[in-house]
Amino acid sequence: MSAAHLRGLALAAGAFVYLLSATSVVLIALHPATDFWAGWGFAGYDAAFALVFGTVGLLVTTRRPGNVVGWLFLLSAVLSGAQTALNSYAQYAIVAGWPGGAPTSWIVEWVWLPELALLALILLLFPDGRHVSPRWRALAIALAPVTVAVTLLWAVASPTVVSETVSVATAGIDPLGLGPTHPLRTVTSMSTLLLAAALLAGAISLRSRMRRGGPTERQQIKWIAFAGAFLGPAFAATFAASMLSTLYSLDPVIVKATEVLTIVVVLLIPVAAGIAILRYRLYDIDVLINRTLVYGAVTAILASTYFVAVVVLQALLRPFTSGNEFSVAASTLLVVALFQPFRRRVRDAVDRRFYRSRYDAARTLDAFGLRLRDEVDLDSLSRELIDVARETVRPAHASLWLRR
Repeated sequence: MSAAHLRGLALAAGAFVYLLSATSVVLIALHPATDFWAGWGFAGYDAAFALVFGTVGLLVTTRRPGNVVGWLFLLSAVLSGAQTALNSYAQYAIVAGWPGGAPTSWIVEWVWLPELALLALILLLFPDGRHVSPRWRALAIALAPVTVAVTLLWAVASPTVVSETVSVATAGIDPLGLGPTHPLRTVTSMSTLLLAAALLAGAISLRSRMRRGGPTERQQIKWIAFAGAFLGPAFAATFAASMLSTLYSLDPVIVKATEVLTIVVVLLIPVAAGIAILRYRLYDIDVLINRTLVYGAVTAILASTYFVAVVVLQALLRPFTSGNEFSVAASTLLVVALFQPFRRRVRDAVDRRFYRSRYDAARTLDAFGLRLRDEVDLDSLSRELIDVARETVRPAHASLWLRR
C-alpha cells in the first residue's frame, strides 16, 4: 500500500475517532440525569483519551506512515472512542427506552481490555516500530492470544456484569448463567493481571532499548519516561485521597482533583510519545527534566519550610498575639527570601548528580574566566582557550584564528 493510501486510511480512522467522541459528548449532554462529576474522574473522560490518542496517532501516521506505533495509537483511540460512545448510548438508552441498552452496556464491560494490550505493544515497539530483540518479539506475539483469552473470559463471566452500577443495564446478560458468586468471576478478575504484567514488561523493554540505542533513540525514550514518571505519584495520590475520604471524610473536592490530575498525567504519555517520534524539539527533554527536578525539589523544601515556620511562630507568638496574621506574613517573607539561595543550591546539586559533564564544564569556564583577568601573554591565552573548548564542548577539531 502506497504512502498516499496509508495517509488516507489514517485520516478516515481519525475522522471516525472524532465522530465517536463527539457522539459520546452529545449523549452525555442530552442525558437528563447526567452529573458531570459523578463516578471516577468526570463524565466522558474516555472521550478525552480517544481525542488525545487519536490526534497523536493521526499526526504520526500522516507524517511517518511506516511507523507501526502511530497506527497502534490510532487503533487504541478507535477502541477508546467506541467504548465511550457505547457507554454513553447505553446510559441514555435505558432512560429513554431506546433498544439495545443492555447488550451495549455488556459490551462496554470488556471492550476496554484490548486497549491495555495495545498500550503494552506500544511500549514494546516504541519509538521506531521495531522490536528490541527476538525475545521481546516473542513476548509481543504471545500477547495476542493472551488478550483474546482474557477478553473472552470477561465477555462471558465479567465480575462487574451484575454490579449495582450496571445491574439495570445488564439485566439478563449472563451468557453462561454463572450467577454473581461463581468462582469463575474471581478468576476472570485476576486474569487482568496478565495484561498488567505485559504493560510492566513493555516499560522494562524501554530500559533495554535505551542501553542499546543511539543518542537520538535515548532522547526519544527520555520523553516517554519523563511523562511516565508522574504516573506513580498521581495514582498514589488518588489512592491516598480515596482512602482518606473513606476513613476520615476527606473533602470530595480534593478526591476529585486527584482523579482529574491522574487523567491529565495519563494523557501526557501519548503527547510525549508523539513529540519523541516526530522529533519536535527532541533535545529539550534534558532542560525539562532539569527544571522539573530543580523546581520540584525547591517547591517541596519551601512548602515544608513555610509549614514549619507557621507552626513554630504561632506557638511562640501565641502568648503575645491573638491571631496568626503575623506568623503567616513572616513565614511568607522567609520563603520569598530563601527562594533564590535554595534554587541555586538545588540546581548545583542536580547538575552535580545528574548532569556531571555540564557541571564540570561550568566550573571549567568559571576557572578560565578567573585566569583570564590575570593572563597577559596572548600565546598562552590562546592555548588555554583551545584547551577549555576541548574540555567543555569536546569538538572533533579546535583551532583559534586571530585577526592581525
